[in-house]
Amino acid sequence: PVGTLIGNTITIEAKAAEAVDTSWYDNRTEGQTEFTISTEAQLRGLAQIVNSSNAAAGGFVMPFTGCTVKLANDIVMDADTPFAPIGVSRGLGFAGVFDGQGHTIKNLHSVVFDSIVGSATVRDLKIKNSNIGSDDYGKGFLINTIDFAYDGLKGKILIENVDVEGKADVSKYQKGESGSFAGICSYVNIHKETQSVKINNCSVNIKMSTAGNYAIYYGGIIGGTSDNSKSTLEISNCVFR
Repeated sequence: PVGTLIGNTITIEAKAAEAVDTSWYDNRTEGQTEFTISTEAQLRGLAQIVNSSNAAAGGFVMPFTGCTVKLANDIVMDADTPFAPIGVSRGLGFAGVFDGQGHTIKNLHSVVFDSIVGSATVRDLKIKNSNIGSDDYGKGFLINTIDFAYDGLKGKILIENVDVEGKADVSKYQKGESGSFAGICSYVNIHKETQSVKINNCSVNIKMSTAGNYAIYYGGIIGGTSDNSKSTLEISNCVFR
């Protein structure tokens, strides 16, 4: 908080970067499926809504299924304030459409989505000046894990028209630790014929430090995958610099 002295009174205000705004969702109309966010606080609000959905529902849920969240403008994050990514596990990830509308999220020190599930789409988004450390949330720049929550779940995940630029520091990894780093997604968990992942027209420009002989997997687009012949994983028109 920031204190301001006015006469003998001190007023306390939260730093804008620490604020969380969920009003854009809390004040929704019945049946509303399209939402627009435009500030860092609202992006943090999206993460809070998704990450608390499972506990609130008392069981497995797929937040924002059938919904679209649009980014109205560029967002410059406070690089000194940690960002808790959207989605926290394979059973609780973002399952809607995130449409960046060509806008940029800048100065993130974590992955944007820790997990996306079901039939999620992320499109038309730019990530700039992202700085991922081995002690930060996530090991990817855009997504940590693409998953389908449960083996039998049907789903078609699409990542399209996304540009990523940044750097990753994995030097803090200790002997015996493992991990994977990648520009778009660090790990894709897909292994059923009813599931597919398509990554199309994406550009990645990232720099990664080395971590000795430890089990660190690097990938421009994907760091690792569990796909097999029954599933579909397609990467097309992508560039890694």
